[in-house]
Amino acid sequence: MKTILLTMAGAMAAALSLAAMAGPDWSVIEKARGAKQAQAQKATPHQPMTMEDHAAMIKACREMMAQPK
Repeated sequence: MKTILLTMAGAMAAALSLAAMAGPDWSVIEKARGAKQAQAQKATPHQPMTMEDHAAMIKACREMMAQPK
């Protein structure tokens, strides 16, 4: 009787744990990825860096590097 109960309990535990070992839900991942891409397309497009922007960035970088630690 004890072995039957242990066998049944083990079988139920194995059956219930299959959902945890099933892996990722790819449909949800793909849906979220599509939503993120759509959101990125609606955002303002990235403007290429101009020479003035680059010069300002280099100037700010040099000022930060010149500061004592």
